[in-house]
Amino acid sequence: MYHRLFSILISSLFISRLLSQPSHQYIFSHIGTRDGLSSAEVRKVQQDKKGFIWIATMNGLQRYDGQRFVNFLHESNNKHSIPNNTVFSILTDNKDRLWVLCGENKLGFINTNDLSYHEVPVRYDQELLERAPAEFFRDEEGNIMLSITARALLTYNDTYNEFSSSHNLFPFPDKWKPLRIYQDKYQKNYWLACDSGLAKYNPVNKLLSYRGHNAEKDPVIAAFASEEYVSQQFLDQSGKFWLYSWPPYKSASNFYCFDIKTGIKTEYDHRSLYPQLKFMYHEFHNIEDQADGTLWIMGLNLLAKLDKGKTEFEIIRNNLPGEFSIHYDVAKDIFEDKEKNVWVCTDKGLFRFNPCAQVLCRKTR
Repeated sequence: MYHRLFSILISSLFISRLLSQPSHQYIFSHIGTRDGLSSAEVRKVQQDKKGFIWIATMNGLQRYDGQRFVNFLHESNNKHSIPNNTVFSILTDNKDRLWVLCGENKLGFINTNDLSYHEVPVRYDQELLERAPAEFFRDEEGNIMLSITARALLTYNDTYNEFSSSHNLFPFPDKWKPLRIYQDKYQKNYWLACDSGLAKYNPVNKLLSYRGHNAEKDPVIAAFASEEYVSQQFLDQSGKFWLYSWPPYKSASNFYCFDIKTGIKTEYDHRSLYPQLKFMYHEFHNIEDQADGTLWIMGLNLLAKLDKGKTEFEIIRNNLPGEFSIHYDVAKDIFEDKEKNVWVCTDKGLFRFNPCAQVLCRKTR
């Protein structure tokens, strides 16, 4: 009887504390340096087949089991340690290898069984490689690609154990420089964001479409024919195509949504996001979705979600008072794990919440 009353009392106090938090959509749990996180700046999260969470930080790689961290740091006398502690990105592949992109674009993979690191050669000018910004990409078939921003795309080949442009699966329009690569889940087309605009490669008929050469008369290519320096291309579950554009000769960016079914193109940034952000300066760095179709956009001073079927983004407020709030200046990435927890990578640590389980966490309006 005593234990039951004690449990009721604790539950009541917990609910009271939740309801006393500032008005925001979710209750977040925070993992920071005091909890064992090696750096407050978290770049990316992945989950392996065993269920372990892997965390890329600016001070090493970590594996997390929900209670304890295992740290992976560079060791000068150990060739199977990561090449340096600046971990920009990680990706899992179909063989449950964890690919690791470190400072100076040194990369390789960790065998998640014996936890050894294996460096992989990159066939590219080494001086340029060490200085250029780069990004990992995994397509729907599990191929791993390295995009060297505005310079080249290099694809990994298992047989040769190397990244090289000779293994690329698709071409680019002549003289177009790659900025971001993406393959949609539904039509399996590769969408190529470049300095000169948006291109599409259809792997089935091997046709390349772009401005001035719309081989398939694709409505998305036609809708964005005038856009240059594009990125964050994304096809969502409802058939809407999203695109971000910020040419260096323009003072402001544009964020678009094109509804393939209706042919309507909508500009979001100035119409909706700016007023919600009270016209605060922000930058758009990433776009991801959840299994239920919720769309997330993130970046500098920006974290917002669009529920499936809705037309307006909801800003997730940052740096509000209360221990269950989220804090960030830059939201870098989100990841949905097998248990439907959503992990938010920020410059102020790692935040976790479960939208499905948070019945009590909805805002009181």
